[in-house]
Amino acid sequence: MGKLSRLLAGLLLGLAALLSGAGSAQAAVPDVWAFAYVDNATPPPGYIMSTAHQSGSYKAACPAAWGQVSNPSVGFYQVTFPCTGGYGAGIVHVTAVDATGGFCQAGRWGASGRNELVYVWCFDAAGALADRRFTVLYTASTGSSPAGSHAYVHANAAGTLITGFNSTGLANTVVQQAPGRYRVELPVPNPRAYTGDFQVTAVAGSGTPRHCRVADWSLGQNGYLIYLACADRAGRDADSGFTLSHHHKRTVYGVPGPPIHLGYLLHPVSGAPMPDTNYNSVAGPNVAAQVAPGQWDVVYPGVGVRETHMQVTAYSGRPVYCQLSDLWTISGTDAVARTVACFAPGGAPADSAFFATFASSA
Repeated sequence: MGKLSRLLAGLLLGLAALLSGAGSAQAAVPDVWAFAYVDNATPPPGYIMSTAHQSGSYKAACPAAWGQVSNPSVGFYQVTFPCTGGYGAGIVHVTAVDATGGFCQAGRWGASGRNELVYVWCFDAAGALADRRFTVLYTASTGSSPAGSHAYVHANAAGTLITGFNSTGLANTVVQQAPGRYRVELPVPNPRAYTGDFQVTAVAGSGTPRHCRVADWSLGQNGYLIYLACADRAGRDADSGFTLSHHHKRTVYGVPGPPIHLGYLLHPVSGAPMPDTNYNSVAGPNVAAQVAPGQWDVVYPGVGVRETHMQVTAYSGRPVYCQLSDLWTISGTDAVARTVACFAPGGAPADSAFFATFASSA
């Protein structure tokens, strides 16, 4: 091979590597995502969920399609996200919208043709099956991307990793430490600060009502160590499947932008949030104000644009759970959650720290 041929070959290899890297970064945007709010706790078959509170990557491929929900039996829901199936396992998050302490958990999810089906179980505060409103999201990613960070895991009740993703390209790990107790490691290069937001959802069947929360987290030498605790209806530690995700300067469903309207905060029981866990892409900072025992109004300035979504997770060493008591509202472009509500087992209001994240489709 002559010098010119070798030079051309080298240029072509370099171009191929560059394009391959670009494709890998693009794949982490993520591959597919969808969110919705089930605004009717007893929907008829084929009910279209609130169109003001649902969106997804499916809108590019199927712009006229809308997500639907059915309620085959008490406390049981099938959510259908159109043109979203077939992209891998992904994860689901669910947050109940109920002021009485009723709660919801993910059951299972998977592709059916071009659609992604998500099954959700809901309960009253005592743990009996009950119809409830809730928010739900599905996201699946591959590849790596330097923009912000996004990572997730789905593990079974024994702590075995079912699926995972990390936008840094590093491998997440899950270890069960005791009944209902799990340690998740999300590696990040050169970690320097506590940043971003975590969301956790219990994954179990109808006969095993569960709450899962962040009990503690720390910044290790290689990244984040998150200690999860799952509990039964009485607040006792109990094994459970779960999903956990982390997002830093990205939406909760993993998109680094656009969409660019998002906000999240870790609110302590008292005092101001840690600066790097209170992020607003437009105005900020986000503000939480306690309005009653176990209840906080949260304002996300400037990010209430187009279709919007929220998820909430408790952060506590005690067996509490946090969610929304009602749907958030939009005032101008400010998003106002009235309220984030936290409960003790059985449904009594309980003060707790919490993670609360907000995102729009624009």
